[in-house]
Amino acid sequence: MENITKKMEDQSGVALVFALLITMVLAVAALSAIIVTDTGIKTTSEFKIHQEVMYLADGGAEMGFGILVKTIGNERIVDTGILPAEITIANQADLEAEIAGANDAGDSYTDANPDIVYAFDLGTINIDVDYFDSESIPGCASEYASSYEGIGSGSGCEQVTYVVDSQMVSASAGAQSSAVRIHYGCVESGGRCL
Repeated sequence: MENITKKMEDQSGVALVFALLITMVLAVAALSAIIVTDTGIKTTSEFKIHQEVMYLADGGAEMGFGILVKTIGNERIVDTGILPAEITIANQADLEAEIAGANDAGDSYTDANPDIVYAFDLGTINIDVDYFDSESIPGCASEYASSYEGIGSGSGCEQVTYVVDSQMVSASAGAQSSAVRIHYGCVESGGRCL
């Protein structure tokens, strides 16, 4: 019995056990910190890519808007001479018919046939331009010119609304995509937007 009591009072190995336990706790804490940091870096990187894709989709919508405005001002004829080589008009006749409101070849960028395609090293921007709606404005030109609304014959103006959809699909791993839709309205008289 005396031998067992003596061994229990001997604490020479306890320090080693505590040192190993503290080392193990510190190793687990260090591993947790590494995992949290790695996750934060991945999340930040994904967010940055998502923002870039969204800004490119927004730029595609603005580009589609610019082509729309130039086409309306050019008697609804798409001027392909002003476009860089990376930008392709999928079907010029269909696009011109859509802008004129005579053809609806699709109502969104998700169609298999976008009107405008911009392919470059970061991915592809698909743009769809659609004539959305028109509404007659009673007595438009002559009434506004004479400052009398509601009377007079007018020359027949219309409020025309177009929709430009843009979708950017990233070429990078994970192929992120983002979409932007803008509405453009103009008062049309004599074939031109005022």
